[in-house]
Amino acid sequence: MLSGTGSWPVVQANGKISPWTVRACWFCGILFAVAAVLTALQQSIRLHRLSCHKHPGRYIRRLLSQQHPDRNGRILARQSHVLLWQCGAYFLALSAFSMLLGMFVMLWAATGPLPGFAQRGHWWTNEAKLATTFSVIGFLIACVFVFQQIALYSWRGEDDSHDSDDPGDES
Repeated sequence: MLSGTGSWPVVQANGKISPWTVRACWFCGILFAVAAVLTALQQSIRLHRLSCHKHPGRYIRRLLSQQHPDRNGRILARQSHVLLWQCGAYFLALSAFSMLLGMFVMLWAATGPLPGFAQRGHWWTNEAKLATTFSVIGFLIACVFVFQQIALYSWRGEDDSHDSDDPGDES
């Protein structure tokens, strides 16, 4: 979908040309999407290779774990490694954010001068109504997205090495 934004018109309904930032956001979004696909590809190859071993859970835990035990003697997953394994999702989210940012800029650029700065005519046109509606709905969706990211983040750095699907998989 994002690659289709390159063929969207540069001339807006009010006759103005879209700002350069619109296309810059969209092309950056395409770069983020490509990075997401390449990151996910690399990670799935790595996980496939690790799963070919006799005890794949052990190898994956070793890949993610710290080199030294904490003060309680437990070896936990490194938070940096956990976050790095989520890079594909981050890149995909940044891709969507870039596309939406470009749409915001495009819609608000079409509205003309903001109220108070207008020399003549009315500001509350159909373009302004569209931009306002899009912004309100976008803000509500962003709030839900941030809330669900906070609510679903459950990594606490706890040792789960005793939890295993494979009874023969020893730590």
